[in-house]
Amino acid sequence: MLLALFVLLLLEILVAGLFWTLRVEARAGLESLAGARAAAATGAALASARDWVERAAPESVAAVLARMPPPVRLPGRAVGYAELARIDTTLVEVAAQGFAGGDGIAARRQVCALFRVRLEADSTGAQQVRFVPVPERPVTNC
Repeated sequence: MLLALFVLLLLEILVAGLFWTLRVEARAGLESLAGARAAAATGAALASARDWVERAAPESVAAVLARMPPPVRLPGRAVGYAELARIDTTLVEVAAQGFAGGDGIAARRQVCALFRVRLEADSTGAQQVRFVPVPERPVTNC
């Protein structure tokens, strides 16, 4: 009888430990998912900022670079923002941040990249804005 009670106690401890372990693993998975979503939002914000500048008219590039591009919203409550910081007349640093999560789990990712603003003529002779990454300094985590 005493042996049966001891075995039941061990089984209860194992079941309680299993429940605790599963909760920890589930939370780690949700945190990993939030991190991946934040990284995706960061990349989307960087790409969106590049497209935003390239869609600008050549005469309004200075005004576009002085403003912040619109935020990028992705599924899973992920949001990305990009800030443009003009270094000189042609060099611009883009700092992109992504946020994701909810229900007590949150993640934030950030990347920086240098771009050079170029005005190029297309086949018709019209000027187009190009936002070209600087190859000497790739995307970094700031």
